[in-house]
Amino acid sequence: MRFSLLLSAVLLPFGALAAPSSAFGSEVEHRTSTEPAPAMDAQALSLLLPRQTSLTDLLSGILPALQALGGLLNEDTINNIKTVVDGLAVVLGDNRSQNTANLLDSVSGLLSGDLIDQIKGLLPSVAGLLTEDNVNKIQSLVNNANGLLTESFVDQTTGLINDVAPLVSAIAQIITTLLQALLGG
Repeated sequence: MRFSLLLSAVLLPFGALAAPSSAFGSEVEHRTSTEPAPAMDAQALSLLLPRQTSLTDLLSGILPALQALGGLLNEDTINNIKTVVDGLAVVLGDNRSQNTANLLDSVSGLLSGDLIDQIKGLLPSVAGLLTEDNVNKIQSLVNNANGLLTESFVDQTTGLINDVAPLVSAIAQIITTLLQALLGG
């Protein structure tokens, strides 16, 4: 159904363009009888034939494009387009586009010609480290860290460090006092 609506919306303007122009006269007769229309003179026919040819060429070029477009306009494609547009609205909303522009302006100052030359010099050295085996090891390390660093683990570790910090400080003071007493300082 969408395709037929799209097709009629595309073909309607061409139908209007194919209507006789004012070169045939400004008077339009509406015939309701079954009598034949008067014969066209040679001048009117010579004006109509190029329009018919150009319209035929135009339609022959548009129809394959419309058929291809009809294959793309399915529910999945429209949902995917909607998802992309919704995602862009979230990304670009709430001054994020201005923040992104500010970030790019800040970074552009860092990317000087000297820095790019230095990076080019480092790339051959780094390329030797990026073997398939090393990349697999790094991926494994990242996966393990992802599994280990859960929110509860981070909270527990932070609590443990906060609990132990006074004890470490007290031990450091005791050791300092003992060293001063032993070394006579």
